[in-house]
Amino acid sequence: MGSGTLRFEISTGNGDLPVAVARIRVLDASGAILHERTSGADGLADAVSLAAPDASHTLDPGYTGDTYATYTVSITAPGFRPKDILGVQIFDQESSALPVWLEPITAAGTRNTAEVVDIPANALRDNTPRQQDHGLPNPRILREVIIPDYIIVHLGHPDNATVRSVRVPFIDYCKNVASSEIYPHWPKASLEANILCQISLALNRVYTEWYPTRGYKFNITNSTRVDQAYVHGRNIFDSVAVIVDRIFNHYIRRIGFKEPFYAEYCNGSTVQCPGLSQWGTVGLAKAGARKNTLRSVSNKLDLFVNCFTQFFRLTIFIVA
Repeated sequence: MGSGTLRFEISTGNGDLPVAVARIRVLDASGAILHERTSGADGLADAVSLAAPDASHTLDPGYTGDTYATYTVSITAPGFRPKDILGVQIFDQESSALPVWLEPITAAGTRNTAEVVDIPANALRDNTPRQQDHGLPNPRILREVIIPDYIIVHLGHPDNATVRSVRVPFIDYCKNVASSEIYPHWPKASLEANILCQISLALNRVYTEWYPTRGYKFNITNSTRVDQAYVHGRNIFDSVAVIVDRIFNHYIRRIGFKEPFYAEYCNGSTVQCPGLSQWGTVGLAKAGARKNTLRSVSNKLDLFVNCFTQFFRLTIFIVA
């Protein structure tokens, strides 16, 4: 067994206002309280150390045991609705932040029951086939490729009208997807390859106005059947956050084309697809692939060419 750390960021008002004196409890699977913390004036609380399975398991695609540990975090604060976050994922040798947004209790509509966030298993463990569709919907596309300040995410399949959509800062969205789709201490080259695919896929949805042209009022969904994983309210791993901060304005495109490449992907072990093998990037990185494989060489990216099952002429483009 190893251990990882978790720190807390408690706020309200779309994350703009810190919440002080919030009581934070971390519980194990039996409901026993392992740690208690109180947020300061800045809404932050000291990190806790939590047990997790050995990190080596996350590099083996055939390993079927636990690759991370899960915990429950319960937050209460005077004047705010309680919040319980189930399934918080802790990896060995990895630090993560748990941003928590609390809802004020108002006289007009008081709700004292706890809001519950249930974090599902990492998407690498999902054996559901991905059936992404990415043909141009019609001539209505954006004039230029932009990196949006915000992206609107539908929290379910596009045809599920019973779930809500959320407006999320684009950088935070990318960090959340990476934390939900891959293991955080994969080799750096592997993390970069996967995150570039995730950014490019999202920007393709925005640029082509894929969902608005079909009458929907959002940019992308969190359904892995048609898009990519996003878990509203989950913890974010430091290793992926650092990479996203550096490359959030990078995307992949075909040579001679403007639009961000729809970089379809799947785990490549239990699910196959015409795009990137997530586990395949780990194998290449372990075999010696390094950061330079992510640079354009002879109008192609070696890492992507080797991970995609079809040959694509690709380059990385940066929006200044």
